Amino acid sequence: MGVNLQVVEMLSEIASQRRLDKKFVVESVRESFLKAIDRYFGGKGEFEVEISEASGEVKIYRRMKVVKEVKDETTEITLEEAKAHSATAEIGGEVLVEIPLESLGRGFIRMVKQNLLQRMKEAEKDIVYEEYREKIGRTEMGHVARVDRKGVYVHLDRAAEGFMPREEQIPSEFYRQGMQIKALIIDVERKPKGPVVYLSRTHPDFLRRLLEFEIPEIREGIVEIKGVVRDPGKRAKVAVYSKDPKIDPVGACVGMRGSRIQAIVRELNGERIDIIAWSENPEVFIARALAPAKVLRVIIVDRENKEARCLVQDEQLSLAIGKEGQNVTLAARLTGWKIDVKAQSAYHKEVEEEKRSKLTVDQLPVSDRIKKILREAGYPTAKEIMAASKEELMKLPGLGDKTVDKIYRAIYELLNVGG
Repeated sequence: MGVNLQVVEMLSEIASQRRLDKKFVVESVRESFLKAIDRYFGGKGEFEVEISEASGEVKIYRRMKVVKEVKDETTEITLEEAKAHSATAEIGGEVLVEIPLESLGRGFIRMVKQNLLQRMKEAEKDIVYEEYREKIGRTEMGHVARVDRKGVYVHLDRAAEGFMPREEQIPSEFYRQGMQIKALIIDVERKPKGPVVYLSRTHPDFLRRLLEFEIPEIREGIVEIKGVVRDPGKRAKVAVYSKDPKIDPVGACVGMRGSRIQAIVRELNGERIDIIAWSENPEVFIARALAPAKVLRVIIVDRENKEARCLVQDEQLSLAIGKEGQNVTLAARLTGWKIDVKAQSAYHKEVEEEKRSKLTVDQLPVSDRIKKILREAGYPTAKEIMAASKEELMKLPGLGDKTVDKIYRAIYELLNVGG
């Protein structure tokens, strides 16, 4: 096989296998030849390399100075010899003298190929890096290459290595070599051996991308995801909104008998997903976010600082808060509000206690004498009076059975808690 034919095949192979632009490959071949020539000739002389993009044919020329008497054969040539290469050659000018590739030997071609492959590898690293930079925020499939205490190494398409740190792994999952894995690309970093693509299966956007893939209404823009929060592997909450009033956003995401959402739950290794209908009304949105618990009432405590209190039936309290506070924490993150969950009975008790603390003896419809007795005895508000027993109050000088009952009735009426 001729040397030029070898070069042509080398060009075609590199361009097709590495998916590089042919013009870039041709320029890289030229530079690889020049680098090999410089090494082959020990840095002596000036050379030019011509490559045909169409055929891949390579021609090497040595630039020589035309002189009367040659003192340096590596850079000078006589006029007579120069005329054989250029009819217009003259003393003091320069000519290009072609060097047959065959005369340089196979070792020279191997040198060129090594230079070229090294350059192609570096170029491919840059291409892969840019390619995956554009993929940040998307999901990617790969196969687990190995697992160690630092994380999971994943083989991706092309010359890229994926890496999923421990903190980006779903805690309940077990990864083994060869298994197929899907994850979100969160970053790409240049490394000497090639770009490293950082992956995550715990990021909220991973769930977002799964929903987009599984649910046509989201892909088409009819249903919009307003927010996603996760406790990876355990529970997630997703707020959705439908731009079409005829389409139920929750139903669209859940699917017939839960078919759509179950596919995502399986992908996330059993992570429970609450689909919440988003509302611009904070009271409504907060109540929905505490699902599966049923909220009786949402009280806005501080609108500016986004603080709210939610009342639930006593038997719903543990469900609303969730194991280790998981449910209320996710609801707070989803809505952006600080949520304080209270059982209905406890809340009413607190309200009554607060009213008693604010109701002073001076507000009671009793005589000034009785008010003075209560104040001096250490009963300035209804709270202290109601905390004491009837017998204790009757021991006070000037307070009998009927007077104490009168005080009680006055407090009940003012607090509106019944007689």
